[in-house]
Amino acid sequence: MRAGTIILVLTDGGATPRRAPVHALLAVGAIHHHLAEAGLRCRTNLVVDTATVLDSHQVACLFGFGATAVHP
Repeated sequence: MRAGTIILVLTDGGATPRRAPVHALLAVGAIHHHLAEAGLRCRTNLVVDTATVLDSHQVACLFGFGATAVHP
């Protein structure tokens, strides 16, 4: 990341019955905190591509937990 990555795309597109995805809200919160502790959060955008977002409240929660953009 320190080499210049500025956009991270978090997706659950590769999920299968044998490989269940982590919920988008949990993933965004964990990555946001990790980047903040490493001092990299201000240089990184988190884009969430997920099928778990069903309404505007869930989109708002993702923004609240650190997502920069959401693609439901």
